[in-house]
Amino acid sequence: MKRKSHVPRRVPKIKLRKMQPTDLANLEIHYTTCETPFGRCLVASLNNDICNVLFAETGNSAGDIVADLKDRWPKAKILKKNHGTHEEIVKYFSNLQAGCEEINTGLTFYVRGTDFQIKVWEALITIPFGKTSSYAGLAKKIGSPKSYRAVGTAIGNNPIAFIVPCHRILKSDGELGGYRWGSERKKVMLDFEKSA
Repeated sequence: MKRKSHVPRRVPKIKLRKMQPTDLANLEIHYTTCETPFGRCLVASLNNDICNVLFAETGNSAGDIVADLKDRWPKAKILKKNHGTHEEIVKYFSNLQAGCEEINTGLTFYVRGTDFQIKVWEALITIPFGKTSSYAGLAKKIGSPKSYRAVGTAIGNNPIAFIVPCHRILKSDGELGGYRWGSERKKVMLDFEKSA
């Protein structure tokens, strides 16, 4: 399918909200899976806010992605149940194939992480669609130029695949580098964005 041309790219204005320790009691997480241009994806929510967007680490099995979700939330009750917020993400991935990378700016992503990790994830959101940066460049951007390894660790713990675009980070020499959901998938994502 040929993608339509579209308006110049903008950085999405999505929000990350940090989970508090009190939010972790009696958790019930709902999820759905969907197909994307990059393989099967799982979208999970907690209290109507998205808490995870995950791909299978290897292959494309829904069972593998659900196992990853359960590993991330071992004390939570995990239910396959669709929400309107899930549909926003499903629609976003569907629209990507039609050439539109806009995401609903009213969405909040409810993330569990340290203040440093969240600072890194917020910096990732500022990298425009189709552009890339490096670990060192991102470390400098957040005001911690010597912390590029810690930045790499934070990127590896990103709970919101593709939308918080950790795939846009390359090694300083321009090499692809690693990716939580596989280097091959990272290459596909970057090629997809360049061709859009």
